[in-house]
Amino acid sequence: MKHLIIFLSLGLFLIVNQESKAQLSAWQHKIPIKISNNQNVAKSNYSHLLLIDTQSLVGDNKMATDGKDIRIAMDCEGNAVIPHFLESGINTTNTKLWCLLPEIPAASDTVIYLFYGNAGAADVSDFDATFPNQLLIETTDTLTGLIADSVWEYNYIKIAEDVLVKFDPTLSLPWQLRLTASKIEISGTLNGAGFGYPGTIYGDGQGPGGGTMEITGGGGGAYGGDGGDGSYGSNQTSAGVGGTAYGTASGRDIEPGSGGGAAGLVGGGNPGAPGGIKYVIRCQDLTVNGKLIADGLPGLSTQASYSPGGGAGGGILIETRFISGTGTITAKGGRGGDSDRIYYAGGGAGGGRIKVFYSESNNFTGNLKVDGGRAGIGGITEAQDGMSGTIHNAQDTFKIATEILDNSFGIDLISTIRCAEQDITLSATPGASNYNFKVEGASVQNGSSNLLTVKLPEGRYAITATVTVGTCTLETDPYELSVNPNPTPSFGFMVTTVGFCDGDSLLALPIVESGSTIAWIHNQTDTTYTQQDFYIKEGGAYQLHEINANGCTGTSLGQTVEVFPTPENEINLLDTTYCTGDSIRFFEPNGLEVIWERAGSVLAHKNELWISSPGKYAATVVTPKGCLSEKRFFNVAELPVPNAILENKTGPFVCKGVNAQLSLLGTESTDSIVWLYNGVEIPNENSTDLFPGAPGTYSATVYNELGCSSTTVLETLGEFAQPQFDIDGSLSICEGESREFLVNLPPESTFKWVLSNGPNNSVDSLIKIGYSTEIYLVAYNAFGCSDTSNTEELRVNETPEATLDLSNTDTELCEGESTTITSSSTGFFKWYKNGSPFNETDLVLQISDAGYYAIEISNAAGCSNLSDSVVINVNPNPVQPSITQSGDTLFANPAGVLHTWYKDGNVIAGATQSFFLPDTNGTYTVISENQFNCLSEESEPFNFSPTTGIKRKEAFTFELYPNPNNGAFTITAELAFSIQVLDMTGKAIYADAKNTLKKEIELSVAPGLYTVLVMDGKGNSIAKQVVLR
Repeated sequence: MKHLIIFLSLGLFLIVNQESKAQLSAWQHKIPIKISNNQNVAKSNYSHLLLIDTQSLVGDNKMATDGKDIRIAMDCEGNAVIPHFLESGINTTNTKLWCLLPEIPAASDTVIYLFYGNAGAADVSDFDATFPNQLLIETTDTLTGLIADSVWEYNYIKIAEDVLVKFDPTLSLPWQLRLTASKIEISGTLNGAGFGYPGTIYGDGQGPGGGTMEITGGGGGAYGGDGGDGSYGSNQTSAGVGGTAYGTASGRDIEPGSGGGAAGLVGGGNPGAPGGIKYVIRCQDLTVNGKLIADGLPGLSTQASYSPGGGAGGGILIETRFISGTGTITAKGGRGGDSDRIYYAGGGAGGGRIKVFYSESNNFTGNLKVDGGRAGIGGITEAQDGMSGTIHNAQDTFKIATEILDNSFGIDLISTIRCAEQDITLSATPGASNYNFKVEGASVQNGSSNLLTVKLPEGRYAITATVTVGTCTLETDPYELSVNPNPTPSFGFMVTTVGFCDGDSLLALPIVESGSTIAWIHNQTDTTYTQQDFYIKEGGAYQLHEINANGCTGTSLGQTVEVFPTPENEINLLDTTYCTGDSIRFFEPNGLEVIWERAGSVLAHKNELWISSPGKYAATVVTPKGCLSEKRFFNVAELPVPNAILENKTGPFVCKGVNAQLSLLGTESTDSIVWLYNGVEIPNENSTDLFPGAPGTYSATVYNELGCSSTTVLETLGEFAQPQFDIDGSLSICEGESREFLVNLPPESTFKWVLSNGPNNSVDSLIKIGYSTEIYLVAYNAFGCSDTSNTEELRVNETPEATLDLSNTDTELCEGESTTITSSSTGFFKWYKNGSPFNETDLVLQISDAGYYAIEISNAAGCSNLSDSVVINVNPNPVQPSITQSGDTLFANPAGVLHTWYKDGNVIAGATQSFFLPDTNGTYTVISENQFNCLSEESEPFNFSPTTGIKRKEAFTFELYPNPNNGAFTITAELAFSIQVLDMTGKAIYADAKNTLKKEIELSVAPGLYTVLVMDGKGNSIAKQVVLR
């Protein structure tokens, strides 16, 4: 046998390189086609089958009727043209068109482009260029040089018609053959019978389902069906056992057939037959018009010997897109070996497994056979046939998928409702690898999905998409999207409180657009209520869902509706009677409001009611939410009360040591009595008479047999209290003092004073006492009560003597002088100056300040005496005089009351005037003395010399009277004169220049010492001092 392997890869690349130099700009149409490699293995130089509907393209005059204008390129522009082969079906809906893909990356998509629409194009369809790697078996031969697991991997495999392909019998078994090509044609015979698991000599058949060896006939091998047992004779109890089927009927697993069991001892030289081969065929297009054989071989038939079991049918796994043909595909089990009737035959083998997985069409009309082998003939017992194998046909997904993409991309609206801020879904034409959706030119989604779901506000929008198909980029026409507004439903109630009482309902009134449909939502769950007026009968959260005429929806804000419980009527009705003059309280114990009624009229709306009138009443409890309880009716009755009167038989006082008497009048024998003292019950006092012994407030409560009571008016008994008197000070006084005593008596009392030393029985409310005595008060009232106050003693203490010793005291002092004051009185002393005490602790007081002084003497009883005051005057000293000379006279300035003149330090006798007429030269000084006999400092020395040539004039005299005076005085002289009056500083305060013999002077100046200077008309002057008081 000859076979031919053709490689055309070099030629292919030459074509690609030539086409790639020219862009297919003259071709008017192109279709993108997506090739999806769903395997994790990349493919290179891969021939791929395309099924194209060319009928519509030819019919539209877009493609040539013979397909000569077909080109396939790897890019959108047509720069990388690849080889193609138009196999069949032009101008049909299933045109077979092959192309050679340089590479398909693992687990990814590749987009190629089918170009057409060039009437002047030449036909470049080329089978060899499209299938560059071919296996062509065209002559019959036995293939040698194969390995145990051979793989035929080509673009195209063909076994020509009438060719028988056999395999080298020296191959190590089991053997398997894998055929992988894009297109496989089996027109001849591919015979793999007996190339599965082998049998053995003197042993069981190999493989998972090998038949067993026995001393009789061997068991048949198994795979898709169980193998049959061999036969045995009368001297044996068993034969070789047929194998058990293994593997799955429909899974992707596939195995060779197992070998048969060897013959027994007599036939020990006959091994079990081998099983059929394992085929794995993977392609896109498989055509079987010949034979594909994977049978097991039969067991050896012998005479006068035991025979082995047959070999099991093998396994055939086909994975393809298309399968067609009228041939035969078999995986039958081999028959068991025959023997004569003396010896024993082998069991038939089980059939194999044929599994066909196709993705697009199964048009194979030939034969699929997996029969079990016939049992061998011979032996006393019969051997068993092998069981049939399994055939599985299933449509499945091919690992490399093809999708014809749309070349015209647009956008359509999927959502039937277009509402604001609600999902709106649009769809772009599928088939592109990427879609960049844009709203008003702004990208909103960029990815592989052709669906866009957006939420937009109310308005009109232009929706576009930039579509990527392979290397092509397309822009869709704008889709004008109109987004309708959503309704804004709401609802309200006829009441202000959002709730209703248990057993009642609440009317909800929707506010929606005209023509809308509504649905009420309760606790976030849709209800069946769709009517406009909704009577709510359950509590919870409610919303209103509205669908308007545009189909847009809106849901209102939620409102919580409460169901208010109906209150229990727990009004206290244990006691419905009251006593006359009293009332009875009815109340609701939980603090709720009650509607109180009487005879159908409402009395009040409050929690409690005090009833003081008999009659029929009703009460209804009201919660704060306005829910009403059941109405309860009740009758109220009035009961009489006792009519007791309290009588005072002894008057309003409790006298000391004497009890009063109170009596009750108007009581019944069945009444019970409780006496009260100051509001507190008196124990064990329950008779109609009471004899109080203490002042206070008394009353009696009388209870009748109905339980009603009345309390008498209060009777207050005053206490004839011990009389008191008030004193305005201490009971210890000093001589000359007195105390006032003021009566403090019980009301309606008379009294008298009792003194141990003095007049008694005085009834004056206020008495004043200034002597020592004991005193008390006796009081009486009109009810015979009397009492005596406490006795007090008033004690008068002696006042100490306070005198001043002034024997060594000079009350007139000059500046810088001091004097002393002392006292011979005994006791505690305190000196006062100008009426105020000052801190001096010596009885001999040294004084240099002016003021009036006194001493206070106190004794142990607290009595004191203040002495008469002595006034100490401190008089000012005259200012230091100065000497001036006028003519032959020396003047002392200022002029004082008296002066003492000195010559050369010696007193000049009789020189006491403010001026002096020296007789001789010398040094003169003068000291001034004022009216207080205070002396000035000695003047500065004055050197006197008589004026030359001046004759001393005869002196004259004048009279001044009265002196001292109050400012009015008279001056007389023998000669006419004028005057000046000078103050102590020598300043003239008065002047009269008129010469007269008599002058009457009136001065309004301050008291003091002044100098009167009298001058005659001849220039002589005389000075005298005058005292003004």
